[in-house]
Amino acid sequence: MSNQEAFHVAFARSRNVSRPMLIGGLIAVGFANGVSKNIFSATFEDGLFSAVFNTFDISVFVWLAVGAGLLLVASSTLH
Repeated sequence: MSNQEAFHVAFARSRNVSRPMLIGGLIAVGFANGVSKNIFSATFEDGLFSAVFNTFDISVFVWLAVGAGLLLVASSTLH
């Protein structure tokens, strides 16, 4: 199978993504994009253990909000 054929097969499979899966992916990617700077800088400055213990200098409410959002999206696929 050539690279072009493999791309067309992968693209055809990607069209079968449900709306909740797409929204969940967008939430996860957006969150990862927003917090990556904090995670890297907190880990570099404080060390891994301390950074994890301090939630990477990110509010617990932010972690709870993204967790709740992903749970709501995941539960909508079950109905």
